[in-house]
Amino acid sequence: MRTQFQPPTSTQTPRAAWYTQGDSVLPPPLLGAETVSPFSNGGAVQWPDAVGYREAVQNPQTSLAPPELRTGAVSLDRRGLPVAYSGRFAVVFRVVETGGTQWAVRCFTAAPQDEVIPRTDRYRLIASHVSELGDMFVPFKYFEQGVRVGSAWYPIVAMRWASGETLGKFTDRNLHDPEALRAL
Repeated sequence: MRTQFQPPTSTQTPRAAWYTQGDSVLPPPLLGAETVSPFSNGGAVQWPDAVGYREAVQNPQTSLAPPELRTGAVSLDRRGLPVAYSGRFAVVFRVVETGGTQWAVRCFTAAPQDEVIPRTDRYRLIASHVSELGDMFVPFKYFEQGVRVGSAWYPIVAMRWASGETLGKFTDRNLHDPEALRAL
């Protein structure tokens, strides 16, 4: 049986309100793009790779739908290309608003392995649970049509940028310190 998501009530706290599907996304036609489904090969999504996303986010004004991201600038490396942090299923870019607020924009490069619950519903369910856990987790927004690559829109997760040491660097630095590793 599939779990049905119930939208949050209007009595939620401001922090809990962050854990929602983005509702400030302009429809693609308003951004100068036609809506093209990424489901072009009989149901399997044609996900962009890190290079495709990197090319798209070079111009956030036309490739990112959320207004707070569209007006920002993507962090660039010394060659002038967007800095990309790649993982197994996604690539992350740092977007800085004109006011200085920094965002992590997570772009998916593959579908979930066992998508029993569609990604949209899963993020909504996670959000409703995580919002109750306090400051341990960074609030996020899920946008079903968040980034345009070519003529198709793809989902993104946007959250405030959390600076700090990566898990890999921490582990490397504390490889011979079992107490530090246990404290994780």
